[in-house]
This record gives sequence, structure tokens and C-alpha cells, in this order.
Amino acid sequence: MQKTCSFTDMQSFYSTRILGRLMIYSALAAILFFSSCSSSKVGEKAPEINAVLMNGKSFDLDLEKGNYVMLSFWGSWCGPCLKQSPQLISLVRKYENQTFNDGSGFEIVSIAIEKNDRRTQAAIDKFGYYWPKHIMEVSRFVMQAPLALKYGITDLPTKVLVGPDGNVILKKATLEQVDAYLSEKL
Repeated sequence: MQKTCSFTDMQSFYSTRILGRLMIYSALAAILFFSSCSSSKVGEKAPEINAVLMNGKSFDLDLEKGNYVMLSFWGSWCGPCLKQSPQLISLVRKYENQTFNDGSGFEIVSIAIEKNDRRTQAAIDKFGYYWPKHIMEVSRFVMQAPLALKYGITDLPTKVLVGPDGNVILKKATLEQVDAYLSEKL
């Protein structure tokens, strides 16, 4: 017995096929968009950050000009972020009171990308992130958080080093790369 194909079967087949292709094209477009939307490039002015810190104070990256500023993108849910906590704290202690050859100082700004806002302060306390500048953004996905988008951050942990002139010096850097750069400036 020969199987026949009705109009509805053909319509369903082509609809499924078209929908599948649309999903693939949408995913490719999203990947291309997110990989090209980074407005921060090494050597260019760092994107603006105007935020309310977790302690309720205002933060404006432009007011940090004259200092090296390390932006530390992390999450309380991120195992690799928490694993590097001792090295992060060590780096901050090493440079927080230093004066560099160009007369500048050092600041760290932690930027937590969180799925909800309940665990961030507990992680800050537990892991000893004693510095006062903590920003938290709630987002289901790293690439959807506004500051992550501005800086082209796609995964955590990630460090960005901004120079005293307000330009990006290192992007998607490791702690070792930040340490090597700063040690040359002492």
C-alpha cells in the first residue's frame, strides 16, 4: 500500500523545516551581534559606568581617572570566580596602596552578574571581598547584563583594566596578566 501525502502533511513538514532554519539563523545572528557589539576595545575610552554600588553610594567610572581601575566581572554562582578569590584578594592587597610611576593609584570594582540578588552579599562576605566598590546586575544570562554588553563580556570570571587616562588597557585579562602589567608600572 502506497502512503499518500496530504496538503496538511506537506504544510507541517515545510513549516517545521522553515522554523528550524529560522532558529538556526537567529542563533547565528545573535552570536554575530554579541561578538561585534563590544564597545570596549583596547586603547579606546572605556564605556561609561554610572551605577549605584551595593552600599548605596553612586559610582562613576569617569571620576576614577588618574587611577588604574580593574573591573572584575564575576558571579556568586560561578565556581571559577570563587576559586580565584584568594588570588584576587592577594592582587588587590599588593596594589591598593601603591603609587605607580605615572603617579596613579589602583582601584577595584567588582561587578557581579547574578540570576537573583539574594546570594551576592553573602558571597562578598564569605570570600573576603573587603573593598567598597561592588556593583550587582541581575540577569539570567551574562551576555544580557548591561555592563557585560558594554564591555563585551561573554563569560566569567573576566577582568578589564582601565588606565589612568580612562582607556582600556587589558580586556578579558587574567589576574596574572593584570599583575604583570601593573608590576611593570611600579
